Amino acid sequence: MRCPKCRLEQMESIQAADLIVLRCPVCQGVLLEEGQLRALVSQDLARFIEDVEHHPTPDALDEARSHCYACKVDMELIRGPMDVFINWCASCGSIFLDQGELTSIRQHPSGLR
Repeated sequence: MRCPKCRLEQMESIQAADLIVLRCPVCQGVLLEEGQLRALVSQDLARFIEDVEHHPTPDALDEARSHCYACKVDMELIRGPMDVFINWCASCGSIFLDQGELTSIRQHPSGLR
């Protein structure tokens, strides 16, 4: 599957414990199936998914709408913990996070509400 954000590359599979998520080798964004975000944060597995070295997403790419290739629709932006804007597919529930957003959510004092 191509990256929902940069749309340039095929996503690569990353495994953390029993979860397999997709990460873009170009923009380092992650695509999560419904329920995986809560599991990653609650099991403290986010650190295994994101690259330790954070490079901010360029503004032009950050403002671009993500696209769910499985459902063939643009994803919606919803506000998450730490004011992270989460790209969410209303059809299948998948989530796309830009590089660094998973770490920001993980560091939120109250976790996911």
